Amino acid sequence: MPVALATNTGAAPALPGPLPAAAGAAGSSREPQDLDLIAEKDEQEQRARAAASISAAGADEADQEEDADPDEDVFGLAGTEDDEDPDWGEDEKDLDALIARYTQDADDEQGAEQAEDHGGVRDAEPDAEQQAAEDGEDDTVVGAEAQPVTVPSPAPTGANARVSHRLHNSSAVLAALTADAAEPSIPYVRLLGRVEVLGLGSGKQQDSRRRQLTEVAAWLVLNPGSSRLEFDEAMWPGARVDNQARNTLMSRARRWLGNKPDGSPYLPPITEGVYGLDLAVTCDWAQFQELYRTGHHGSGLDADIALAQALALVRGRPFAGTLATKYNWNEAWVQEMISAIEDAAHELAQRRLAERDHRAAAMAAARGLEAIPESELLYRDLFEVHAASGDRESLERAARRLHDLNEELGVDPEEETVELLETLLKGRRTATA
Repeated sequence: MPVALATNTGAAPALPGPLPAAAGAAGSSREPQDLDLIAEKDEQEQRARAAASISAAGADEADQEEDADPDEDVFGLAGTEDDEDPDWGEDEKDLDALIARYTQDADDEQGAEQAEDHGGVRDAEPDAEQQAAEDGEDDTVVGAEAQPVTVPSPAPTGANARVSHRLHNSSAVLAALTADAAEPSIPYVRLLGRVEVLGLGSGKQQDSRRRQLTEVAAWLVLNPGSSRLEFDEAMWPGARVDNQARNTLMSRARRWLGNKPDGSPYLPPITEGVYGLDLAVTCDWAQFQELYRTGHHGSGLDADIALAQALALVRGRPFAGTLATKYNWNEAWVQEMISAIEDAAHELAQRRLAERDHRAAAMAAARGLEAIPESELLYRDLFEVHAASGDRESLERAARRLHDLNEELGVDPEEETVELLETLLKGRRTATA
């Protein structure tokens, strides 16, 4: 339990009481009173009354302190340790709120930080004219028309240069994480989230066979050079397929994907017994893999930006929005994509956390959690980021969200997660109490 910050409210020590009056001899006659003695007695009585008043006030204050909770939660984390039903806060926010929070200012973040940094350095340096006046120098040429002199702002140096460099890097990574992809002009298959095909002609998204044709495009883009038998097993698992059904479906897919500017189709006719899309047709998973390799095997800002660009392609769980009876072939692909997304998000979150770029680190973990909401590895990254930035409220909310998710799934939290939360919550409270 935390140690409450107690105030010293003990009763003030009593002042010395009045001295006892000198007793006269029994039966003796009353002697004349000494005026100095009377004044001294009056002063002692006043001091005694004052002491009694101070003691009573101290006792009341001590009673009030005793009524206070000795386990007062200084940082508002009551119930996060020992209560069976901890109160983590009523306002539950999902990851969309976190992403919106960091996306809102990402576009103008870099410009604002650079302007602030240059302004601060410029204000710290006296201009040349002011310095000359202070030094008693006057370079004015008599008879010549005064010309405005532009004094360039000096480049940041020392600590200012390091801060400027860090802010620039933070803005660049955050901007890459929140960037929106341009609308493609040729067929482009998106798999890292809801499955869809972009870059089609107008009206083709309303095709009554759109779901089936989207699955065909997804399978072809992931399995170039596949045979008829492999295609049949993917589309109609375990069924015997005649050539007419297959040819009809492929013809519809060819018309749906459209033609290149030179008139040739994006889905060429079968060649040498194999199917394949035109090389111009690609998907977000192929882009992710290329960016992931660049970022994972590199270092520095460019490598972090590559990882951020890869995570920006993630819009949710791979192959989201598909029917349970379809995409029976995609399980291995889903697992491979989830593993790569988790690794990229964890790597970038830890890199930016080491650079104290808490916003980009939190955004990286949030992007990964969009695809893998049950990933405790990424939750631990998020816990570390919130703790490092001093955001106690977000730390509690994230912990509560994971607790609710584990309850829903009927699983216990991982040991690493429990130990980390104990360190961040209990350790923080004990150290600061």
